[in-house]
Amino acid sequence: MRHSVANGVRRPEVNSLDLPLIGAAPDSQATVNEIAGQWILPIIADALDRTLPRKEAAYVMGMDAGQLSRQLAGDGHLSVKRLGALGDAFWRNVVSALQVHFGILTKADLIEQADALSARARQLYAKAASL
Repeated sequence: MRHSVANGVRRPEVNSLDLPLIGAAPDSQATVNEIAGQWILPIIADALDRTLPRKEAAYVMGMDAGQLSRQLAGDGHLSVKRLGALGDAFWRNVVSALQVHFGILTKADLIEQADALSARARQLYAKAASL
């Protein structure tokens, strides 16, 4: 039978305060690396809001509304694949928002968009009044 013999070297004890908590992230660490070009998120949010309610958009994209709101605010990564699930109306609104952002629209185009937004606003007011 073999006996274990201590070699006489005592290991130092680890202070539990030195150990990281499971799942904890340092306070100084950003959730996502900041990059230049955060202009795109407000454009996507605007196009999304002109297409359908955020709660419905989140459902279509396979996420919850809180996660969508956080990602539109720049916390996390917004998946282009998920955005693709929003359909043609969303992408037309993205194109329109990009045209406005880059100054590509004519005055007539801007008036047409304003009329479309007014019509959408009237629909939403009518829906809210019927509830």
